[in-house]
Amino acid sequence: MELNENNDIVLYVGKLSEVYGANIISDMADIDQNRTYLVIGDGPLRDQFENHEHVNYLGYIPNDELPKYYNIADVTVGPRNMDGTSNVGLESIACGTPYITTAVGDIIEFAVEPGAYLRAERKPAKVVELLDELFRNDEEYDRQIQQGIEFIENNPLTLESAIET
Repeated sequence: MELNENNDIVLYVGKLSEVYGANIISDMADIDQNRTYLVIGDGPLRDQFENHEHVNYLGYIPNDELPKYYNIADVTVGPRNMDGTSNVGLESIACGTPYITTAVGDIIEFAVEPGAYLRAERKPAKVVELLDELFRNDEEYDRQIQQGIEFIENNPLTLESAIET
């Protein structure tokens, strides 16, 4: 599958397992064929992505190369069940790419309530519905980018603060 600049690009970075929600990404790509899905990672669900006709499966990518993909993407989705902060989410918004989580836990107070991350119910159709809403409104999309960048600027993360969080 080739990247199409005219399609919105949805990125997933992480372990390809049900705990991390990779199965939700696979289902999203099945029902949301107007967008391009980029999947980075490895794990037990890899076979769901290797030959998926609506997914560009890139496999493992070293951490220092990930910013390139965050900058290519229009949004990053992290469909976990539980989460505290989400390194992927922080990396995404630091690159100016909105982040959608489905997680509950500390992530709500840490990043969803302040507006840095968007949150959808942990069902493929609900995440696609939120993507539709986000991409339908250019002002809201731009506002989400700005909120993410401001969150990073106002909450500088250090090793110590990450451990504390």
